[in-house]
Amino acid sequence: IAIQGYKGAFHQEAAEQYFGNDICLHECETFEGLVGSIKEGIANLGVMAVENSLVGCILPNFVLLRESGLNVIGEVYLRISQNLMALPNQSIFDLHKVESHAMAIAQCKPFFKSYPNIHLVESVDTALSAKLIAQKRLAGVGTIGSTLAASMYGLEVLAPSIETNKVNFTRFLVISP
Repeated sequence: IAIQGYKGAFHQEAAEQYFGNDICLHECETFEGLVGSIKEGIANLGVMAVENSLVGCILPNFVLLRESGLNVIGEVYLRISQNLMALPNQSIFDLHKVESHAMAIAQCKPFFKSYPNIHLVESVDTALSAKLIAQKRLAGVGTIGSTLAASMYGLEVLAPSIETNKVNFTRFLVISP
């Protein structure tokens, strides 16, 4: 199953919600890569975000799907709970930087107004940020993402559910050749 993002991303949660936990994931950095991996036969199916209750439709993804010739065979609605995480034994006051996907930052920006010492930096993917913080043992650096990413990469949730809108859902489509 092709997903945009890396293991621990919300795309993985959506794929597991639809297909179950016994799946093989093909990680794609971009939505174009996700579509390409299905068209080239690298992945059999894909799961792609197309709409979020906070930002609306992700129009480029609808265009990408329309032009791809792929078929929509299912959909998943996933409640998105954004969590602030970092290496264990740190507090939010130890953080000087939080790296995460632009969408995650946008969904949580008001939370950080109380922490002006934390610099927000956009990255490619929420789960990739979690993975790099864990691998490189980056003290003082946090990320925003899923509890799945926190548990996969051994990070500690410092502040749960920091998204502004507590009724935050993303709609994913399941796509097939």
